Amino acid sequence: MKINRAAILEFYDKRRSWSAETGSPVSAVTATLGEDLVLGLLCQHLGGKILSYGCKPEGNAGSRLDAWVTAGRKLYQVEVKNWCAHSIGGASVPEDPRALRKVAEENLIEFLTQPRNLNAIWKVLGPMIPPVPVGTAKPIPMLALWAPVALPKQRSNSLPPWFDCDLSDYAAVIPEPYRNVTHRKVSIFSASLYLRTLKSRVVNIPMARAEHRLREFGNLITL
Repeated sequence: MKINRAAILEFYDKRRSWSAETGSPVSAVTATLGEDLVLGLLCQHLGGKILSYGCKPEGNAGSRLDAWVTAGRKLYQVEVKNWCAHSIGGASVPEDPRALRKVAEENLIEFLTQPRNLNAIWKVLGPMIPPVPVGTAKPIPMLALWAPVALPKQRSNSLPPWFDCDLSDYAAVIPEPYRNVTHRKVSIFSASLYLRTLKSRVVNIPMARAEHRLREFGNLITL
């Protein structure tokens, strides 16, 4: 599915107002495209593919995650969050590199430590039932976010769209059910930062579910 790179960045990373008559379309667009947009960009970045949607927890209790993604010999259990400039407390993403880094560092700390986010974020550590077949690959927890995020105090020239985060830095805020899991790192991906590394006007990514939804809209509605 082809997306307009600049338009997507503008839509999710810049706050704006819509008329009272129409209201904001962000929630509706995200419900249709958002999760698949982030997963498609993640797969493109990793050179991977979606094995299945939905990760079921081991046992009969626990929270589900959004997808299983494989890349090479690695298997990721992925939780997607479409937090953006229009989310509660959100703000437009600056273009200045220093300001962007500051926002990205603040985002990571907020996402991983704010009480309102804890269960939504750290459920990525829960043991999940892998799809079959997966060979001997050990699942890696992956947070796939829209928003720009960065590790504090990492002074590289550019912000990487993907990095590993050491959980020891956040052990105090990990909810009790997930503190004793075997994972000690979580991989984190930013779709916003990844799109900013690309130069092409149009980006072609796999978004099978979104394409299906849009076809259904086309069958139902004539403008």
